[in-house]
Amino acid sequence: MSFVLAIFYHSQLKIVYAGDEYKLDHILNEQNPILVLNSYYESRHYLIESVPPSMHTRLTNQVADAVSEVFAQDNSVRNDLTSIALHLIEHFDKTNLKAWHALSLLFNETKLPSGYTFLHKVLIATNDEMFDFLKDDCMPMTMMLSISKTFYYGRFADLIDAQDKGGRTPLAVSIMLLETCSIELLLTNGANPSLVNIAHQGPLAPSSQTRKPLFLKQVLNVLRLHTSWAFKRLLQKNKNAGHIFDNKIHKDSQGLWDNYTNNSLKYVIGNQSYQRVGLQNLSMALAPRTQRIFEILLTHAPQYALEVDGLSRNILHYAAMDGNMMVINMILNNCKANLSSAVDVFSNTASTYAILNGYDEVSSFLRSHEKIESNKSNEQNIFCLADYEKNKSVAIKFGSNNEFAFKLSKVAFGEWSRLTVDHNNICEIREIGRTDKQLDEVIYNHFVIRQQPLIVRNCTGIDIGKWKAKYKWTKTKIVESYGSKYSHSVAKIPYSQLYGGRQVEGPFTLEEYINRFLISEGAGEEKFTLREPPLYWFKALIPPYDNISKAIINDIEPLSFLNDKTRNYTFTQIYYQHFVGAIGSGSSPHLHNNAWNVLVYGKKLWFLWKPADSFISNIPTYNYVQGVKAFNEKSMQCIQNQGDVVLVPENWGHSTFSLSENVGIASEFSIDLNKKV
Repeated sequence: MSFVLAIFYHSQLKIVYAGDEYKLDHILNEQNPILVLNSYYESRHYLIESVPPSMHTRLTNQVADAVSEVFAQDNSVRNDLTSIALHLIEHFDKTNLKAWHALSLLFNETKLPSGYTFLHKVLIATNDEMFDFLKDDCMPMTMMLSISKTFYYGRFADLIDAQDKGGRTPLAVSIMLLETCSIELLLTNGANPSLVNIAHQGPLAPSSQTRKPLFLKQVLNVLRLHTSWAFKRLLQKNKNAGHIFDNKIHKDSQGLWDNYTNNSLKYVIGNQSYQRVGLQNLSMALAPRTQRIFEILLTHAPQYALEVDGLSRNILHYAAMDGNMMVINMILNNCKANLSSAVDVFSNTASTYAILNGYDEVSSFLRSHEKIESNKSNEQNIFCLADYEKNKSVAIKFGSNNEFAFKLSKVAFGEWSRLTVDHNNICEIREIGRTDKQLDEVIYNHFVIRQQPLIVRNCTGIDIGKWKAKYKWTKTKIVESYGSKYSHSVAKIPYSQLYGGRQVEGPFTLEEYINRFLISEGAGEEKFTLREPPLYWFKALIPPYDNISKAIINDIEPLSFLNDKTRNYTFTQIYYQHFVGAIGSGSSPHLHNNAWNVLVYGKKLWFLWKPADSFISNIPTYNYVQGVKAFNEKSMQCIQNQGDVVLVPENWGHSTFSLSENVGIASEFSIDLNKKV
């Protein structure tokens, strides 16, 4: 419904319009706010051309007052009134306080979370490009702060630190959106960084200590999150990725990358063009924005560089984990305290975490600033760093003409074909058996604390063997249980459209996928060939779960060795991923949160990269093992058998290749370590 019709409907007034012949004085002298708005709306194009600059402010004041009055009487026309207020600002008076005040009223959406104010909303609107016509990213927040002091003077202190239901203040939202102007404006006007709570843990009180997150660590987490989204934005360039990328923050990332001289590597395989984007290259491209944010924060809130969390870690520890040399340099140059020598509760300095993640140059730089002797015992406890370099040949065996060689597995795969790509049994990451008495200690020290990958072998007897999935995910039973009810669009890589891969096919039901793309055991296995990447069934199960997702999740149980409540950390599931893979299918190189991956039936080959060497690509792993030199040579390889659980730390690049047909489930999760140990 147009604004005019909406006003007519609600006011039940009969108005005869004169279109562009409306005179300015009809608007300026009209007392009825509804008539003012109708006149303005009908004449707006004419007014842009005819109203002299000397009358712009008076016109804006009159119409803005009418917007406020009508909205107070009837908020059902919010969208139309917002359009009029924006039109006034764009064409007549960009700094008019009454127009911005009207917007503040319109932005205070009563249906939004408790505490959500116009300061929150203006940040979202800026990121959604509502104010692009201003050509000044700072102006919206500047004007909203001005009207806060003018029209809401007695409430200014409450407004600037208002927390919504998730505990997010305007400063938290500006950091989440990396709005540098707004971050600086809010801090300059007294916003309290100690109330910033991006972890969605609920509102914080100014005196809160037990729940207060490390402020600058939260900023690093946001930068990491946006790096992840920037990957997808870059791989999706010139493709229809959907509205999620159509906002200022992602377009800004694209612009920074385009201006970066060391661009992504591109590969042409057949008639398909692929890309890879390295984590370090992307970090360098986004460095100007990172530098500006930390310059602002260290100027206005330098005391937060000295904060430590419940693990006695400071911001340098976390910057070292990310290999962020720019942030490390800025912290060391702006802070007199010798943070590089500080040890956490595990007796580790920042340099230890840098080397664990593959950032050797960062580690050397930090060690040069340490004023204590290196902790040699901790260096000795860093697992098998030298072993990672021992075997760089791909595990796959090839036959004549560089074609895949196959063999029949002696182990049954739950009615899935036993045909397997011939391979060497290698594993270059830490392995431990499910019944090993040191399992808890290894998970804690190796995976949780040091953030190194781990494979837990032979979990069928204690864990997976008790799952309903062990029975229901055989080839016959999974078709009986879910075949006709469970549908999904498939591609050569998971989330193909998101990562700029080839177009998806389908949707297919699971039964259609299995019958069309997988082979029947014993039927034609001796003639099977693999000459292109097959389609991969890889489906995210995201809350709120539909009935099929609930049923699949109900087929598994929590892994007991990841749910010991007596330990000093907790795992929180984010979402699940269910997969059914044809021989040769798999995930292309990518990185994300911490994750576990359970293989119920079948066999897979893993490639893993330390954060320093990780990257994202839309090249199917099939093409890499066939000899396409798109992956760097620093990968670690490991064979995952059915019943094994792979634990992948956050920001570790990884890719998989299905050595046989397989079925399983994975989950991303967060680790809470923010407590005294």
